[in-house]
Amino acid sequence: MVSSSTVFKLIVVALVCTMVVTDAAKLFCRKRSIPPFPCLGYLTSGKDASYDPSCTAALAILKSSEQSTPILVKPDCDCWNQAATASIFGFPLYNHTAMANLSKKSNVVFPFKLDGTTNCDSL
Repeated sequence: MVSSSTVFKLIVVALVCTMVVTDAAKLFCRKRSIPPFPCLGYLTSGKDASYDPSCTAALAILKSSEQSTPILVKPDCDCWNQAATASIFGFPLYNHTAMANLSKKSNVVFPFKLDGTTNCDSL
């Protein structure tokens, strides 16, 4: 029979492993700047007036690095999916319509949708 302290230790280990994996993914997304800083105003407000033209350049750099290093495509897709579902106290952090329209607005097309609807495992 397994003691309750052993079960507790296993639960703690599982939680720590989950946090490490989650933090590693967040660190990758921050390191890659997904979504790019110049795009945040538009993505949070969804208003055309808040679109910063340097967002286009930032997205182009991301896409270029994916083309030269294809192994980045799936993790980048995962980061966009995380951003699409990010929330604070249950309120979405980003405007989903703005995320869906970002490729069209910037003329930078990725091999996945930026609105969090892509199954990144299929890439």
